[in-house]
Amino acid sequence: MPNIVTLDSAHHRHLRLIAKPLGRGCAAERFSPIVTVEIPLLAGDLPILLSKDPETGRFFCGAMLGIDPGEDLFDGPEGITLGHCPFDRTRTGFYIGEAGLAVDLDSPRVTADLDGDALFTPDGEPASPLQRIIAALGTFRAGAEPTEAFIHMVLDHKLVEPVDIGLSFDDGSRRTLQGLYTISQDRLRGLDDEVIVDLFHRGYLQLIYLIIASFRNIARLATIKNARLAGDAAPLGAGVL
Repeated sequence: MPNIVTLDSAHHRHLRLIAKPLGRGCAAERFSPIVTVEIPLLAGDLPILLSKDPETGRFFCGAMLGIDPGEDLFDGPEGITLGHCPFDRTRTGFYIGEAGLAVDLDSPRVTADLDGDALFTPDGEPASPLQRIIAALGTFRAGAEPTEAFIHMVLDHKLVEPVDIGLSFDDGSRRTLQGLYTISQDRLRGLDDEVIVDLFHRGYLQLIYLIIASFRNIARLATIKNARLAGDAAPLGAGVL
């Protein structure tokens, strides 16, 4: 159970952030919620898909970083990194509470060991790692409403369609990924011209095409996963069924 308290430089100056240089401090989870401002930053590297919150049933937009549950294929010995770590992952273990910035003292990212990165400077000011977390929290929070508006738009125009992803690997194993959704190109082409123009002016059309184009990165994830399964640093062949 989380042990969330308000972060205070006087009481928590000893706390440090576990350094994860390959994953740039990302927490391990295969599907990370993102906001719309992150789509252009991630679509070149990762599949951007929609999924449903299992508790509320509401759609959210996310970036897929792994194949198996709890897997981050960009945090490993291969040295494969992302140009942008999703804000929700950067802020893992930290929250915006009623009294300000809060931290989960039981989070595996937080430690009192000297091996971690200091959260505060000797003067009690936020150090660089904490500054990045604060910025990620602020951007993610500010992006929630525009992202929800974008999701409502694609749902209203019936552009969302389910996609089942089947993957096969050189070791003979297979994976089937369900509960994921993408943008229907057929339905997009069927929209009236005035709707397309409106989507363009609102900046939505670019996001839609980036989401569609990012689907090809499923094959990239499968290739990295295949190399992991084979115990090789160099990517091998893998197939999308």
